[in-house]
Amino acid sequence: MNYAKLSKEISCALRRHPEYYGLEPDRAGFVGIDDLIRGINHSHPDAMPVTRNHIEEALAHSSKQRHEFYQDKIRALYGMSFRGRRTLAPRVPPKVLYHGTTPRVLDAIMREGLRPMDRRMVYLSEDFEIAASAGARHSWGCEPVVLAVNTVDACANNVEFYQETSHVWLCSYVSPAYLQPISWD
Repeated sequence: MNYAKLSKEISCALRRHPEYYGLEPDRAGFVGIDDLIRGINHSHPDAMPVTRNHIEEALAHSSKQRHEFYQDKIRALYGMSFRGRRTLAPRVPPKVLYHGTTPRVLDAIMREGLRPMDRRMVYLSEDFEIAASAGARHSWGCEPVVLAVNTVDACANNVEFYQETSHVWLCSYVSPAYLQPISWD
């Protein structure tokens, strides 16, 4: 079993296209594990059937821990682009959060701010390395850019932040006034 490939498919099913797999996430984003298995197996009828053990192994081997089990359900912890997203209450973030991006879009971000683009919210991290890793995914061989977000000033101006996981924070928009590129030197 190719666990890396299965993990990506699980993410696709839970984060991007649950309808393709016949899934209907609840308000918290959970689907039944048996429903997920059925959806994946139905989408690949000629492949070796996926079992619960395969799903557990795929997620155990993943270093990114993007999914959460609860009883007989599973959900993506972040990154969902469909409308059934759970509601989070605003929280006070750490003084600085980070956002990783590619050098190609830095000028636009510094003019227009951080926008959700094809997601529902802007994703920020408490961890510099996680932000750098996220930026590297789209930098195609260039050093990623990491932006520091001054949350103290942002919160003072009524910007709301939502904590998605222990290291991931969300915001609907971050003005350029609160952004500072971090030097790698």
